[in-house]
Amino acid sequence: MEVKLRESELISNLVKVLSNDDGWEISSVEWVALYQSWFTAGYEYLSLCKNKDKKQALVFKDKEGNFQFGMIIEYHKGETDEVGGNWTFECTFNPADVEGAELHFNSDTQYLVILNDIGFESMRDEEDEKAGFTMEPEDALTVVEALIRYLKIYLDTNAKDGEVLDLVLDDYFKASVAIEDGIKVMSLVPCGHAKSKIKNDDIVAEEKEAV
Repeated sequence: MEVKLRESELISNLVKVLSNDDGWEISSVEWVALYQSWFTAGYEYLSLCKNKDKKQALVFKDKEGNFQFGMIIEYHKGETDEVGGNWTFECTFNPADVEGAELHFNSDTQYLVILNDIGFESMRDEEDEKAGFTMEPEDALTVVEALIRYLKIYLDTNAKDGEVLDLVLDDYFKASVAIEDGIKVMSLVPCGHAKSKIKNDDIVAEEKEAV
């Protein structure tokens, strides 16, 4: 079953629990924009950390220091010198997947700057003026933790036997959950926008090497 993130209970729950009950001044439209900015900022940050000899991982932790989520960028060499390699961008809810990678964390100042820069450009009001957001570092960490926590709660709550649930944020990612051998298995796959950016980066890199 496919559910659009924009229309999902995930967003309505964020509005009810955090915007209404806890007093966060964030609308449903802004929560969607925050998911877009969070995901884009992760890729943009990792693109600055690229290393062809070692995979790089951006690790998101909660305030207690527990692993929440990981984004990984890795270079895969071609079979021969004539066949070029390629970069992959993957995401994971499993801490074992970032083992062996050079680790970076969501508390990194550079990541938070990128998140704010993307967030500021993320929305326009009815007059087509910029109406994005900026956050203090501590606030940004709190918001990102909530984005991931409530995403996982939504997937966990809606997992059903014999059915794969796909929660889709068009042009950004597809988050899925299925029950396998009695265990809820979550995944998140980049799509659209993220995939095209990876390919474009490959093309730019090849052009630079050819100069």
